Amino acid sequence: MKTLAHALADYLALRRALGFQMDEAQRLLPRFLAFLEQHGSAHITSELALQWATQPPTASPAEGTRRLTLIRGFARFRAAMDPRTQVPAIRLLSARAQRATPYLYTEREVAQLLEAAARLPSPTGLRAQTAATALGLLSVTGMRVGELLALDDADVDLTLGEVTIRHGKFDKARALPLHATTRDVLSAYLVARNRVFPIAPTRSFLVSEQGTRLSQWSVVPHPDPQTTGSFRRKYPTGDVVFR
Repeated sequence: MKTLAHALADYLALRRALGFQMDEAQRLLPRFLAFLEQHGSAHITSELALQWATQPPTASPAEGTRRLTLIRGFARFRAAMDPRTQVPAIRLLSARAQRATPYLYTEREVAQLLEAAARLPSPTGLRAQTAATALGLLSVTGMRVGELLALDDADVDLTLGEVTIRHGKFDKARALPLHATTRDVLSAYLVARNRVFPIAPTRSFLVSEQGTRLSQWSVVPHPDPQTTGSFRRKYPTGDVVFR
């Protein structure tokens, strides 16, 4: 019989082949398997699944429900090979995440964001230009942060004046038109980026100070009001930090 680790690899591969995004499952389920190993269990039990899903005690009920849902999907797959597997009951945890109320920035706030981003310090000056360009592009196109970070040079056509999102929501592609002023800003960013990195170290349109693609941690909610070396702007559900 395959080990839980091998079974998890097969489960993730199968789900991806069916078109599902399994990033969260790949990140969290190996931790659950490590938890099972620590407790000397070679198979999934509802008791251990519930214990792991509700750790730490400060975790929100919605987080616990999401974790248990991930385990449940894998447990159903595993049960076909290991009859000892227990599939956690659907109503074992039932809390749902509360959607945050959307906050619309005013034109003045957007201008303040861009001004603050443009003052970020760095040895080459590229950090500030990347931050301002990224936030400005989010503002004028309405694209999602993940879509922004995934942009490659080939996706930005300044001659035609459009940006192509190749893998948007539900994996659909779409084209976003660019105003002439936005094209000018993006052209200026390319000049600055290519001056720092004459030989492109990555296909990414936006690059970090080290020449790498920006990560999801580049723009994140941050609870620490004492954060230094970061661009911060208060909004109703937290602080936006550009690292």
